[in-house]
Amino acid sequence: SGDTIYPKEQRLLELIKTEKAAGRRVLVYCTHTKRRDVTQRLLSIFTSNGLSAEILKQSIASEKREVWIQEHTGSLDVLITNPKLVQTGLDLVQFPTIIFFEIEYSVYTLRQASRRSWRIGQNEP
Repeated sequence: SGDTIYPKEQRLLELIKTEKAAGRRVLVYCTHTKRRDVTQRLLSIFTSNGLSAEILKQSIASEKREVWIQEHTGSLDVLITNPKLVQTGLDLVQFPTIIFFEIEYSVYTLRQASRRSWRIGQNEP
């Protein structure tokens, strides 16, 4: 049912609320964003629980993603995206907490995506 929140989703929600209480934005990675897309479901769960969230979709051209993120960051608690969309070329230091809701199969993509929220000289992990 659409109203059911499954245990994995409940735990994700708890983690995000804890991070929000600490003043940290969260980046949630979902690997399956085509046939078994859960991003819209997560967005619905987050917003119905008082969190501000958006989905960075493939339809946003790669050269426009950084601007899109900058325009939306101020109001967001959570950014949901596929790790392949942000694996290179983007700094996402404004989202210091990264959660892989679905694991990425490519180790290269996993490693690249996991470093989007950290840069040399950054004080906060």
